[in-house]
Amino acid sequence: MGDEDLLRVSGFVQQVCIGENLLSTPIGFVSNFHQTKTLSIRRGFLLIQAYIFIAISILAGGYFLIRNINFYRNEAKLKEYLQTSPKGIAWVQKYGMEKSLEHARKMLIPLGCLAGLGLMGVGTWNLLKVLGMFH
Repeated sequence: MGDEDLLRVSGFVQQVCIGENLLSTPIGFVSNFHQTKTLSIRRGFLLIQAYIFIAISILAGGYFLIRNINFYRNEAKLKEYLQTSPKGIAWVQKYGMEKSLEHARKMLIPLGCLAGLGLMGVGTWNLLKVLGMFH
């Protein structure tokens, strides 16, 4: 195939390596300069989407982690949140303020920290994969 090496065919899509670029094309797609340029633009668009997902997951994870750490360290902020948030109000009405504070500090805030770390971990892992650190 010359400069084009057919890597994998699955279903109706083939992956073709042109130079250093790995491109997915429909089977039977003849690659000339114009079509290769179009595929590169599509690949770039998919990369932009990947970077947007990565940025959102890292930023959201960082936000939730910092927010939960602040709630854990400052009981006044947690109490204010329980008094003003619709979910917090429901918990306070159901269990009372002291039980709600205790439950939030023992279970909900640590789980929120784990969720924030998980989001940051997923974003970081995907960033490393996109940058080519892991295959």
